[in-house]
Amino acid sequence: MSDPTLIQEQLHLKVEQFFKPRKSEPTPRDFDLLGQGRNLWTECGLAATAWGEGPPVLLAHGWESRRTHWAAFVPLFVESGYQVVSMDAPAHGDSPGEQVSVLQYGLSILRLGQELGPLASVIGHCFGGSAATIACRHGLQTHCAILISTPSSISTLCVNWAIKNGVTSEGIPRFLELVAQKVGVHVNDLDISRVASELSHPALVIHDQGDDEIPLSEAMAIAAAWKGSKLLVTERYGHNRILIAKDVIRQAIAFIKEYKSMV
Repeated sequence: MSDPTLIQEQLHLKVEQFFKPRKSEPTPRDFDLLGQGRNLWTECGLAATAWGEGPPVLLAHGWESRRTHWAAFVPLFVESGYQVVSMDAPAHGDSPGEQVSVLQYGLSILRLGQELGPLASVIGHCFGGSAATIACRHGLQTHCAILISTPSSISTLCVNWAIKNGVTSEGIPRFLELVAQKVGVHVNDLDISRVASELSHPALVIHDQGDDEIPLSEAMAIAAAWKGSKLLVTERYGHNRILIAKDVIRQAIAFIKEYKSMV
């Protein structure tokens, strides 16, 4: 018979692991991009870099990524007259911390957005898209939001991670309870389609039909819940290459400019 105490200890360790990202090391290209921008001294303590001048667009990267992974977005947005600000999430890149939740990330986006002033847009990829939605729910002043390759069901994401990392089916309910205790809210309350249903910001949801990490159905759920949002489905880009697709970037810029007069 399994030792209940040992099982609980193992679940606690799994939860700690769940919130701890592996940091990606910067490459020469990363350093080159950072050298072209202005490092910001943020009151919220997160690493952030700005390029260009004009209405600010805040970029929120995905899990285990860093602020330089938006390299393809920077020149096109700067050429279009925007100040691009890319941040490292807590416990990512050059930002401090060892662990982070999607709620913590969302509140960090909110705080940085308050420092920058009203945003022309917030753009998030995957984990960053979920966090950006939560930031909007908590009052982020942004004219519009763009979500790329973003998961809708945080509870499903938690369950899938747990199964992949050896949590038994019997241990899943307790794992979810421990995750909720650590975050401070029930995981179902963080489901992005539920959060999106409370928002009225103009929103563009972009997703590739061949994404093998986050299924297209997740984007469809977000778009269906977010009143007045638009869904853009791409092909051939998958989960990450979508961030270097110039046609996607141009459509994101066009979406923001569509509402420019309201910024």
